Amino acid sequence: MSPTTAKSRAGMHADRACSSGNVARPTNYLAALVGSAILALIGLVGFALFISPPLSISDHLGQIPLDDDYRLYRNYGDWMGREIQDRDIFYHGVGQSIENARKADIILLGHSMVLWGFDSAKLREFENKFGVRIYNMGSAGDASGEFLRRVIVRWNLHPKLWIVNADDKGGNFFDVALEDQGGSGPSSAAHVVQYGRLRGHFNVASRNMRWRIQQYLAERLPDDVRKCLFPGPALQLWRNIETGDWFLERMPRYFEPQRNPPITVTRDQQCPATAGEIDKARAFLQSIKGNTALMLIPYYAFCPLRVRRIAEALRLDTIIPPTADYTSGDGGGHLDRDGAKAYTTFFLDQLERLSSFRAILAQKGRQPS
Repeated sequence: MSPTTAKSRAGMHADRACSSGNVARPTNYLAALVGSAILALIGLVGFALFISPPLSISDHLGQIPLDDDYRLYRNYGDWMGREIQDRDIFYHGVGQSIENARKADIILLGHSMVLWGFDSAKLREFENKFGVRIYNMGSAGDASGEFLRRVIVRWNLHPKLWIVNADDKGGNFFDVALEDQGGSGPSSAAHVVQYGRLRGHFNVASRNMRWRIQQYLAERLPDDVRKCLFPGPALQLWRNIETGDWFLERMPRYFEPQRNPPITVTRDQQCPATAGEIDKARAFLQSIKGNTALMLIPYYAFCPLRVRRIAEALRLDTIIPPTADYTSGDGGGHLDRDGAKAYTTFFLDQLERLSSFRAILAQKGRQPS
């Protein structure tokens, strides 16, 4: 028998074997793989729905409320690495947070100093008094405002007044770099802006599911095992969907201000803004559009001169306390509860005096007090 004839007969036997099912074709493996992936995805979705609250009361899939209060969602986890939920929620429009920001008359911009710097109860009292809505869109860990600028432009937000905390802690707020010092990995701002909305929704749901599982295990494992698997400090923070405020009352350094000293400013007060900083501020404000005022929340590098120079160059109102003599629980990086109450009182008193705020009241047919 010739080699050619032998090969032909071998090929015929192989074809019969494949057709009879004795040898699986590659396409069968591919179909099985795709089917398994689909089943796994269905299983994950089913499990997420099983451990999640009903969709009728939750803001987004898997939402972790604060003590069954679905006005707030779990926003931060650090068992295995710092993760912040609101990056995806803001940029990809998950839930109702962006729509609530859209309804606001005033939006506060900045990083974590803005989240720690305001007393929520005092803001709500002011809202009720004047019939206005204030939304806190602070983004913790973002040294610059570039991420928030992209969120604003993406969702076409146009409040009657922006109030920007124009500090330079960790970096110039008006810088164009995505400088994220708070979120790591997939939750970092630089990562979140690179993918589409479907993945954003998936990341929010999967992060909630992972946090739920971690919480379940952390409460039941022996301490030695838990510390090995989840070495982070287990700090849990929530964010209000309606107002944007962070719930900080379970943070000891925030909640126990009687132990905290006032801020010590370590910066030379001869610190004027550079021409480059003013140009960046101008470009930022031209991008977000609308009336703007600048504020400066006290911290260890407090520099009123710098912010005033930016405001003068751009013809903006300012809200700046005369001193940084407010209490802080972390060495001057953020205000504590008493510091936030004192600063909010000062801020609201000054806000009421701004011509831009009085214009808002006139549009609503309201009178200043």
